[in-house]
Order: sequence, then structure tokens, then C-alpha cells
Amino acid sequence: MTLDINELRRLAQAVSGWSNCNQAWLDQSEDAPAAVVGHIDEDGSTYPVATIDCDQYYAGHQSLPLAKFYAAVNPAAVSELLDRLEAAESARRDDYKNWMTALDRNAELLTKLEAVEKERDFAKTEVARLHDDIRELTDERVLDEEDRDRIVAWRQGTSTKPAPSDPVKDLAKNPAKCEELLRELNVIALNVCHHEFGLPIHNDWAKARMCDAIYRWAAEETSNG
Repeated sequence: MTLDINELRRLAQAVSGWSNCNQAWLDQSEDAPAAVVGHIDEDGSTYPVATIDCDQYYAGHQSLPLAKFYAAVNPAAVSELLDRLEAAESARRDDYKNWMTALDRNAELLTKLEAVEKERDFAKTEVARLHDDIRELTDERVLDEEDRDRIVAWRQGTSTKPAPSDPVKDLAKNPAKCEELLRELNVIALNVCHHEFGLPIHNDWAKARMCDAIYRWAAEETSNG
């Protein structure tokens, strides 16, 4: 059975003037006492409205309990129950709406959090790259003027240092040979680990320092030989 709330409210409102029929008692005036639904005032006067007689169904002991139930379910009580039911359903709808709003808000915050995490990871990568750049720049500044002049002179082919003898002679005096060697070493470094950056051959000063290191090594090897 489906509960028709609107119909039940309509029926309760139609008899709202009988809400004081909220008491039940036994009528002892009959040979077979029956239960009565009605009203008893402060003076004890009774105003019966309905008689409940279950004795004809061989259940006379149920007359008074049934009458008390009918008395309790009076129009005012039914209307109050319906009001509470509607208020509870309205609160449930509001709670559901708030819950869905919170879910949408959480999804929005999660999307923003993921975006922030991506920005953080990108920033960490950029900071690491900047640290490498700063380290390279710092290494370059360590070079004094004499080192810089010597490197520039060697790259321009105007170095006064003695040329080493063969087999490293060409390597020591030829900047192009040194750069070719650095490129080959860079390829080897990248092949060993793809996550590394290889040699800093795209930085002129860093490449010049590495070439100078090769020159000094070649010159030393030649002099030792």
C-alpha cells in the first residue's frame, strides 16, 4: 500500500475540528461493555463520538486498545506527523544537495591540486636547471684573467705554448680536433645514461675550459714522453 500523504493531510484537515476526540474509555452502561472514543472535560463529563465494539468479532478484550489507538490518531496528531515527515524529507533533500555541492567542490579542489603539483614539478625541474647554469657560470668566474687570456689565445691559434710532439700534437694545437673529441665524449655520455645532459659543449666557456684541459694534458703527456 502506497501512502498518499496529500490525501491523508486533506482528510485530517477536513475533520480538524474534532481534534479533541483524543481519549478512550469503557462504556459500562451496556451489558457487553464497549469502548468509546471521544472527549472528557475537566469536570469528568464525557462526550462520546465513536463506539468501538470488538465483542461481535469475539475479541471484546481488543475494544479498548483499538479505541485508544483511534483516539491517539486524531486529526491534530496526524497533521503534526505529516509536518514532521515533510520537514525531514526537505532536510534530506537539502543534505543531498549540500553533499553534491561538496563533491563538486572537492573535485574542483582536486583538479586545482593536480595543476599545482604539475607546476611544482615543473618549477623543481627549472630550479635544478638554473642551479646547473649557476654552477657553470660560477665555474667560469673562477677563471682568472690569465686563464681566460690563455684559453682565448689558444682557441685563436695565437698561443705561445710549445706544441707537443706526435701523436697528440694535432690534438694539443688544433681547437677543432679538441671540439671533435668533446663531441664524441658527449655522445658516449648520453648513450650511457639518457637522463643525464652529457658534456656542457654548448657553453662556450665550459667548452673552452675542457679544451684547455685537453691541451694541458696533451702537453704534459708530450713533455713526459
